Amino acid sequence: MTAFLLFFGRGGASEIERRLDTVKIAIGAVVLARARDAGFTLYAVTNDEEAAAAFRAGGAQLLSANTNPFHSRSAPEPARSSRPRTSSGSVRSSSRTRRS
Repeated sequence: MTAFLLFFGRGGASEIERRLDTVKIAIGAVVLARARDAGFTLYAVTNDEEAAAAFRAGGAQLLSANTNPFHSRSAPEPARSSRPRTSSGSVRSSSRTRRS
């Protein structure tokens, strides 16, 4: 199986951004129709109701845009340094140069 995956998210709340998003939705619907005609299985990822309706009408199955990113897992704590720290938490340099 070969799939075609389309992601869509709004660009902003201003009037011009909403108008541009409407154009992007229309372009996405055309691209999905061409992908369908080429034999692809269609998927769309969006939280936007207008986009979801247009992409669903074009034959796309909607996938959830809510995920748990792999990088959100807790990373192991870094090794603690035994070097003295300043009040801001940075490591204080302990090397001193001797002069003769």
